[in-house]
Amino acid sequence: MALRLGKLDWAEQFIEKYKKYLPLETQQNTYTFNLARVYRYQRKFDKVLVLLRNLEYEDIGYNLISKTMLLNAYYELDEHDALESFMESFRAFLNRNKNISQQRRKSYLNLLKYVRRLTRIKPGDKPAIEKLREEIIREKANHVNHEWLLEKISELA
Repeated sequence: MALRLGKLDWAEQFIEKYKKYLPLETQQNTYTFNLARVYRYQRKFDKVLVLLRNLEYEDIGYNLISKTMLLNAYYELDEHDALESFMESFRAFLNRNKNISQQRRKSYLNLLKYVRRLTRIKPGDKPAIEKLREEIIREKANHVNHEWLLEKISELA
C-alpha cells in the first residue's frame, strides 16, 4: 500500500526495520523481493537487477512478479541485448513450468509479446504507437503490467 501511495522512503525503512521478524526460512527471499519492489518504484532499476538477477523463488507468484520486475528494469535501463535474452529465458520458463495455469501463462506471454513490439517501434511512429496502445487497452484482461505498458507507449509518442 505504501508503494502505491508514494511513501517509498517509509516502505524502505519498514522493510529494513522489520526484516528480523520474518521467519528465518523465508527471511532473505522475502526481504530481497520486497526491497526490489521498493527500488522499482524509486526507479532504481540497477539495484533491482542486482537484487533479483540470480534469484529463483519457490513460490510461483513471487517468481513471476520478480521476473516481471527484471523485465521492466532491463527495458528501463535500455539494456536491449540483455532484455532480448531475458525475454527468451522468461518465455522458456513459462512454457516449461507446469505449475502455471494456462490463463496466467497466456497473460505473461502476452506481456512478452507487447514488450517485444514496444522495443521495435520507432519513437514518433504515431500509427504503430496508436495501434499497439489500442490493442493493449482492448486486451487488458489478457496480460499483466497494463499500466506500465501504457506508460512506455506514451513515452514513445
